[in-house]
Amino acid sequence: MLILGRPAWLAHSVLRWLGQISYGLYLWHYPIMLYFRIEGLPWREVLIYGLALALIFASLSYYLVELRFHKPIQRRQGAMVSGA
Repeated sequence: MLILGRPAWLAHSVLRWLGQISYGLYLWHYPIMLYFRIEGLPWREVLIYGLALALIFASLSYYLVELRFHKPIQRRQGAMVSGA
């Protein structure tokens, strides 16, 4: 239903940004939250601090690492479309 209906709220900028950094969130959230759990923080603080740090680390890794690999692909796809 979501694919066929294409609801407008899916195009919201925050959701698109979360989609872009989602792989980094997947990679970073567990070690960060595990560290806070080992340090003995209560679960609520683990969730709040872990989510905040995971968002920061994921966005840094997206903009500093992942984009370097996306740009050559985008250039190649643009060249294929233009026929060069």
